[in-house]
Amino acid sequence: FFFDNCERMSASMKSDVWPSANIANLDNCERMSASMKSKPMGFDADYGKQGQDQELYDDWNTYNVYVSDTSVAVRLAFIRKVYAVLCIQLGVTTAFLFASAFIPAYKSFLMQNRWVAMVAMLGSFVLLFPLQVMKDKFPTNLYLLGGWTISLSMMISSSVVFVPPAIICQAFFLTFAIVAGLTVYTFKSKKDFSFLEGGLFSGLWVLILMGFLRVFFPFGATVHLLYAGGGALLFAGFLLYDTSNLMRKYSIDDWIPAVITLYLDILNLFLHILQLLSRSRD
Repeated sequence: FFFDNCERMSASMKSDVWPSANIANLDNCERMSASMKSKPMGFDADYGKQGQDQELYDDWNTYNVYVSDTSVAVRLAFIRKVYAVLCIQLGVTTAFLFASAFIPAYKSFLMQNRWVAMVAMLGSFVLLFPLQVMKDKFPTNLYLLGGWTISLSMMISSSVVFVPPAIICQAFFLTFAIVAGLTVYTFKSKKDFSFLEGGLFSGLWVLILMGFLRVFFPFGATVHLLYAGGGALLFAGFLLYDTSNLMRKYSIDDWIPAVITLYLDILNLFLHILQLLSRSRD
């Protein structure tokens, strides 16, 4: 902005009657302005050429800009950050999950203390609100995200203590294969799955209503199978939708909401696959 005003002032002054020496000085001023505008303020030219992230400096003012509107380097940095944090979250959850399946002492503790599941569920709900509010407050956002992940992991591990370890392993590897396949397909095809939004959210309300009715009315085995299978398909669709909108829906500072969305998609997909396998076995 400052350099643009300098150029306009220079052009205005040159339009008047000025000595040729002064006009030459103004020409030099314009050339200096154009040179300084070619790189962001505060970055040395030699420093900016170091490394392979030169394009990141071109987006130094992309606060609250959608990721899709930034350079390739910024988009890749955002995706790497989201999936690195997501992998850590899933690693923590996997550790709790297999501990409840294969460590007898931990499994016995969860069976005898059912209050742990209630506390973990309450903690996940309580932490979610401040996590959304303080998503840009480092390092508080990381502490809240870690606490929220551990709470959900405890809740998941408490919910599978009565499931045979073989079923847990089958559900885990099946979920892993589906998530990997859908993620690779979405990024490779570059398709926009925004058209699924209406159907997915309508299906989610139907799923919530059926889950509420199951508490009060006993359903048959067939209905339970349909519920589990429909839920698995629904959250596979949500994974497609949220992955394709990763760069269209979020700004470069919204990596925590993006991580939360993908993490919940994968957890819900796993739980419905687990339920489907358990019901099929019964």
